[in-house]
Amino acid sequence: MTASVPHAPPPSSLARDTAGSGVVLALAVVLVLWLLGIVSANLLLPLLIAGAVVLGVAFGVPGLMLARRIRRLGPAPAERVPTTPPAWSPSAPFSVYETPREEDAWKAFIAQRQDPRLLLGFTRDLPASVQATFDLSGAILYRISRAEGEGIISPSDADRLGFLIEQHLSRGPGRIVVLPGVEGLVEAGNLVSVRRLFDLGREKAIEHHGSVLTTLDPASLSPDQRAVLERDAVRLVYT
Repeated sequence: MTASVPHAPPPSSLARDTAGSGVVLALAVVLVLWLLGIVSANLLLPLLIAGAVVLGVAFGVPGLMLARRIRRLGPAPAERVPTTPPAWSPSAPFSVYETPREEDAWKAFIAQRQDPRLLLGFTRDLPASVQATFDLSGAILYRISRAEGEGIISPSDADRLGFLIEQHLSRGPGRIVVLPGVEGLVEAGNLVSVRRLFDLGREKAIEHHGSVLTTLDPASLSPDQRAVLERDAVRLVYT
């Protein structure tokens, strides 16, 4: 979907408009001079004609040049705007959603009308807030943070993340894991450990007929990093 951009007017049209403005101005000036008695009646018509020609040319030529310059430059390129978010399928074992917004992952989950009781989710916000906002009653939610406390996992602790994901998916078919903000895991740990985490989640999802949905901010990672993380994944992007 692209935004429409109006085309520049034809050069002849803009030239006529500007020349017409010059003629009108000339007529107004001469009439004012005649009303003030500065110009006699016998000179009125010649001055009207001469003024219209001079100011018409003076205004029309620059207008023509400007219109031709606008046409050479052409219309502004159409701006790319996002349409509706891509649909996530819970039947896909491993999906990567390219978006900087964690909320898109939760919206993708609830859009498929999945049972929250089958969900294991991770968030950088307060789990209670996410649960209330997206009506995820019964879901298991952990907070990813460098702080310490119950229900909090460090973004550098890929082993614990892997253990929780494997444990959840092994409980039976239809289990879903939502892991937003992958770029934060890469920053806190390393690309290799996150890729291993993905491999583990994908293998267990296939084995137990579950699904893993992750999100990453494409602006925060290089193309090579994204290629590693999105290997063997269903890639979801705005079109």
